[in-house]
Amino acid sequence: YGKTLERAKGQLDILLSFMKEENIRSYRKNRQSYDVIFFNGLNIKAIVPNPHQRGLRYNIVYIDHTISQQVIEEIILPCGGPSKYPIIIYY
Repeated sequence: YGKTLERAKGQLDILLSFMKEENIRSYRKNRQSYDVIFFNGLNIKAIVPNPHQRGLRYNIVYIDHTISQQVIEEIILPCGGPSKYPIIIYY
């Protein structure tokens, strides 16, 4: 999650720099997100938090440190994932 889509995309680019390009199946871009899908089923999204994303699930989440605590508590953290204790990393 990024405060802006550009900040989220910047963090996505950092993560992708550690991965092999040949493992990436496809890229998708729209006005609200960037998605990278890998052949092994891994899906990485760069998004901006909004109230309509409450159904989104994650195991690991990177959160822009400039996002307000209220947005983190009301939008990002309730999404969570199948794990009772998802990994949360602030950048």
